Amino acid sequence: MLRRLTVTESDVVAARINWLCTVRGGVDEGLLVKAVDVVVDGMAPLRARLGRDEHGLFLHQPEVEAPGLILGTGSVEDELEIPVGPEGPLVRVALLPGAEEDIIAVGVSHSIADGRSVLAIMKEIWRVYTALVEGTEVPIIEADIPESALAGLAHWTADEVAAHVERRRAEVVRVPHVPFEPAIGDRPEVTRMLIDRDTTARIAAGARAGGTSMHGLIAAALLLAARAEIGTCDELGFVSSVDMRPRLVPPLPEDAITPCSGWFFDRVDVHGGDPLMIARGINERLSLAVSSGVADLDLLAYEQLRVDPGFRDQTTVSMNNLGRIPAPRLPRGLRMTDLRTFVSVASRFRPDVDRDPLPASVLTFDGRLEISIPHRPDCFGQVQVARILDHVRTTLTGCAA
Repeated sequence: MLRRLTVTESDVVAARINWLCTVRGGVDEGLLVKAVDVVVDGMAPLRARLGRDEHGLFLHQPEVEAPGLILGTGSVEDELEIPVGPEGPLVRVALLPGAEEDIIAVGVSHSIADGRSVLAIMKEIWRVYTALVEGTEVPIIEADIPESALAGLAHWTADEVAAHVERRRAEVVRVPHVPFEPAIGDRPEVTRMLIDRDTTARIAAGARAGGTSMHGLIAAALLLAARAEIGTCDELGFVSSVDMRPRLVPPLPEDAITPCSGWFFDRVDVHGGDPLMIARGINERLSLAVSSGVADLDLLAYEQLRVDPGFRDQTTVSMNNLGRIPAPRLPRGLRMTDLRTFVSVASRFRPDVDRDPLPASVLTFDGRLEISIPHRPDCFGQVQVARILDHVRTTLTGCAA
């Protein structure tokens, strides 16, 4: 046994974090196979498997073949349907060749990684691939399985955590959720909005001029779009992911392969409808939550709060923002034209029971802002999600400088 999973990690075993990288110029399949082998061999979390005993889930490394590059024969949608874990490998790297562009899909179980982790894996694959193509020294990849994020928050006492649990329980308010507008079918989909470079730059300038950040403004736009779907409401719930790596003692490096995302819970007054004012409030409360340690305590309190019936009912919109992602250096003649990330919607989601928040994954690549919403059509239909993203686009461009 390598180590046990925490409750937080065990609860996301079925979730697959995806990065889709589109490149133009032709990928050498044989060298990409070698690059993936080097990275998987050097990163212990990628060779791990999940085991279970009477105490729960744990990571171990059985004597089985390590996962390698897979040559995909179907569509991107087919690839995303293939699970990672819990019985099989926890990582899947697939090459989906095309006539002019190729797609490399990296999917990793959320139980061992978060979005930043999978981005680090993808970057290492390209770093090794570039060295192989150019005939330079292949970098040595070494990454052990770190302790859980909870181990880095051990400086908080049990009494402090217990007091935080009581505060959170007292604060829980059931907020409206975006109503389902189902379509035919139950195959998970991802609907994406992409904003061009010039407009993205003007939105960022408008956010700065309005005294806020792109993060806050995008959150405000998503919440206002949700309010438009719900109808009249004054307050909505918002959750933003928080990278806990710099918060741990000792801090973890940015490229550590581990699920190290916490979250920030917020109740947002959307009555006035001013996106810049809403964004400023979100930014202020997020900064205070991180600096005061509330985000630390939320992660430590999860095991106790998760059983509270109102815990999941306090979120209307959840957002994961990776920020600006620079393109990795690639061999001459190869160019990365697109980059996407999102978490696959779990097939176990039951629209008649679950009321999960509307999820959004955000990043900026090549100067273009991207917002992706993964959804199941038997919950949120394609037309509905497209309408939500159109509302978001209108709000953002309305704030552009």
